[in-house]
Amino acid sequence: MGSDGSDIPRREPWWFWTWTVWGLVCGSVVGVVDQAATTGLAWAGAAALVGLFGEPLFRQICSHFFKRPKTRHGHPGDGGEAPPDRASLMRYLSEENIQLLDPNRKRWDGFWGIVLASALFHGVLGGGLLGALLPWTSSWQVTALGGALAGMMLGPIVLSPLFAVVLASTITVARGPRVDAVRGIFDVACREAEHHGHDHLVPAHLLLGVLRASGGAISGIETADADRLRESCEELDNALANRTIQLVDETTIAEVDQVYDALQTAIDEARALKQPRVEAGHLLLGLLWTWPSGTTRTLVQLGIDPVEPREDLRNRLRRAA
Repeated sequence: MGSDGSDIPRREPWWFWTWTVWGLVCGSVVGVVDQAATTGLAWAGAAALVGLFGEPLFRQICSHFFKRPKTRHGHPGDGGEAPPDRASLMRYLSEENIQLLDPNRKRWDGFWGIVLASALFHGVLGGGLLGALLPWTSSWQVTALGGALAGMMLGPIVLSPLFAVVLASTITVARGPRVDAVRGIFDVACREAEHHGHDHLVPAHLLLGVLRASGGAISGIETADADRLRESCEELDNALANRTIQLVDETTIAEVDQVYDALQTAIDEARALKQPRVEAGHLLLGLLWTWPSGTTRTLVQLGIDPVEPREDLRNRLRRAA
């Protein structure tokens, strides 16, 4: 989802900039060493095109690196066993979201794809750069262009295993903000979904969970008017009461993914703010990214700047730490 809540896939800036910078560096080396400016420019241009248009293909090839596991849209009863009651289903969905994203819980069934994709990616880039530099630093009779092409082919064989070992070691020892504080919020959100007879969590459930679990007393935020906050909760509640939420259409699937993305963004925000736990305010930041329209309206009632809600909320959380 895009930052405006549209269905446009979210583009990763690092992909474009990595390929563009790598292309400029390798293209410059090829142009200088081979004294072929046109070849160097062509190399840089080709890398920029990969940066602009190659990410969707890479997503398809390395789905574990970019996409959530298939169980994101599943139920415990999908394997043929008896379907669970709705309360059990909601508990399962709550734990599924938290456990999949807990940075301190090492899920190697998902991480192996990240390690493999990242190692291959770095092997290609590193091999290409080293291959381009080889004729500059040795007496081998090979052009920089030939060295770069050979390096891109040999890099996944020679360099990728080294990158894989380094990345796997980093994941093993890495620690992140704790997510135990948001379990209560997800429990309330699941009770809201169960109350309305819904089969999945959507952002409105999570926002209601944030407001009702905290009673409006969110760290760093002073509630301007308790009555207006209660009215906001009632508006969300009434909107949910008029909906049927089952995983049968693309809109519901997109909303289910928004809950996952909101928690992921909340963890990233807590890490960026160097705070040890993911709190309600971080979840609001995540919801501002994945569901900006509904979240902004509620935050304005909490006294957040309607023009720059994300920066205002982030600054408040920073001061409250």
